[in-house]
Amino acid sequence: MFCDFKILIFSILTNIFSIYFTSNNFTQRVIDYNRSYPNADGNLLSAKPLFYDDQVSMINGKIASTTQIQLFFSKAYATHFFHKWEPYKNAPSSDNSLAGRLKIVIKDPVEDITIVNPPYLDYNPSDNEYTHIPQTEEVWNPEENPQVPFAIDHYFNLMEAPNCMGEVIITKPASEYVTIFPKHLKPNKLYTAIVNNLFDVNHNGNFDTVAAIDETREVHKFVFKTSRYKDFKEQVESYFLEREFEGNLVQRDAIFNLEKPFTQAEIDASYTTIWNWNNIINQQALTGFTPEIIETLTNDYQHPFDRVFEGILGLKPLNEAVSTEVNVIKDTNTGSIIALIVRNPEPFNNPKFRQEVIKDTIEVMTEGNINSSYMVLFSKDHSQVIIMNSAKNIIENISLKFKYKVYRDILPGDDVVLNYPVMTEVIIPVDLLNN
Repeated sequence: MFCDFKILIFSILTNIFSIYFTSNNFTQRVIDYNRSYPNADGNLLSAKPLFYDDQVSMINGKIASTTQIQLFFSKAYATHFFHKWEPYKNAPSSDNSLAGRLKIVIKDPVEDITIVNPPYLDYNPSDNEYTHIPQTEEVWNPEENPQVPFAIDHYFNLMEAPNCMGEVIITKPASEYVTIFPKHLKPNKLYTAIVNNLFDVNHNGNFDTVAAIDETREVHKFVFKTSRYKDFKEQVESYFLEREFEGNLVQRDAIFNLEKPFTQAEIDASYTTIWNWNNIINQQALTGFTPEIIETLTNDYQHPFDRVFEGILGLKPLNEAVSTEVNVIKDTNTGSIIALIVRNPEPFNNPKFRQEVIKDTIEVMTEGNINSSYMVLFSKDHSQVIIMNSAKNIIENISLKFKYKVYRDILPGDDVVLNYPVMTEVIIPVDLLNN
């Protein structure tokens, strides 16, 4: 069948200014939970807690901080509900415009209910009066990859069918997402983020410094947890344990030994599993086990990390980590260090990040350079990683390079490293030979 058609998509804002965002259900339908951070649905399972006091800096003229909340929308038109509506025909207001804006309020469950939160709409960095309650600063950003409606995506797929000719021109809808920078958070605490929509009910074209109750509607809320660490550097460097002993401050590294006899087949299978996680295309077959054992490993341990840790190496579950720690896996048959397990009580990066984004966030360095003979395998929640080298025997001191990335919208084919900016890098030395 021959077809010839041209599709032109425009961002059209229809005449819906009289619609007032008062429905939680409606808001929930337009929030993109997959891309928002922290989890905008309030799911705390395997979620990365929010660093509570990262130092705000400027990168390329933009605010850069890892203490940030990002809200994405699945419908491009949704962002218009949170902005000022410019003059349109005979809108009933003094300047023919309707004011609107978004305000995030972060509530502490034990906060005194008599406190007005927020005390004013715009955060004042010089304010010393309200440092005991959380404050927020909202910044709108243009979205690089707005969601394409299903029907349009369907038409686009039709163009790729055999014997189908045509031209597709897509004009991206003007879509935005909002970044919220929280202030005055406390560590290891559960907060509620309340998304408020402000609407110009009295048609005076603006809002006071403090939002009026009749002009404010709660449209969504979710819970999130703050980290025990103020920033990524503090999380990684918790590896350096400190304790006061007899009046003196004593420091030691959180490095521990796990000793157990292993067969060569178990060591080889562990490395092969790690290799396959890092090389999706060039997969290697497990050897040294019967087909029945291999099938059992695959079925019983869906995630490769669990397959290596419990299934192949037969290690028992470890006590919960209290800091960043390095566990040295030694084969008692040979005395060799076959692997390292690096852990922290919290994920090192967002567990929603794809494998190709996350796998270079922990790298092994020797003599000041990245050593490509080492490979890593992350756990499902990104709080643990198994490290092995191609020799399956670590005979040198190393350093571990940690990277913290933040989400940024990407287009198909874009370089994932460039589009997931590295906000912080931290390097710690690991003394394996004198442990």
